[in-house]
Amino acid sequence: MSANKCNFICFSRNSRSNPIIKLKLFNEDIPYAKEIKFLGYILDECLTFKPHVEDIKKKCSHILSIIRILSNKSRKLTHSNLMPDRINHPMTPS
Repeated sequence: MSANKCNFICFSRNSRSNPIIKLKLFNEDIPYAKEIKFLGYILDECLTFKPHVEDIKKKCSHILSIIRILSNKSRKLTHSNLMPDRINHPMTPS
């Protein structure tokens, strides 16, 4: 383990700007973080999940903008462009 790859957080009902405790690992200070990512969840000091929800909203907004771009491009395609001629005009018996 390395102290520069670690963070610590103190959970409480009231958010504090600075932690009271100082943690050390192998005589190196472990930095305090107001938010941490743990098992895919972003946790803040008060466990409100606001940062996690904001992160999900940001990711969904990005995906939605990609879908909008793709749907606008697909509007330019007509039905005849999407279907082969044999499906549009099936062969009739002679």
